[in-house]
Amino acid sequence: MMKLGIKLGYVITGLLGGLMSLMFNKRPKTRMEKIKSYTIVVLGALLTGYITPLILLKWSAFRNVEYSIAFIVGLFGMGITEAIFVLIQKLKENPIETIKSIKSIFTRNV
Repeated sequence: MMKLGIKLGYVITGLLGGLMSLMFNKRPKTRMEKIKSYTIVVLGALLTGYITPLILLKWSAFRNVEYSIAFIVGLFGMGITEAIFVLIQKLKENPIETIKSIKSIFTRNV
């Protein structure tokens, strides 16, 4: 896995976090729902492999608990991956309005 630039341990830990997340979500019933769910878990695990080192780089205090961070990222990685798919779908359906909505989120006055 190092050829991809990620640690296998992070991916495995993220996969376990993603599977744990799947347990708390709505159970997939159809074959397509199951395929989609497990695909999102795997993609979330790969996302964990890339995001965990970035977190550790930014917040070096977490270096001693790197696999705990990977697990937490895996828990949320599935949701992040699913949100990316939803965003892509919205961009296909109505790109202008979707971009305006995204822009408004980042330009709000707090």
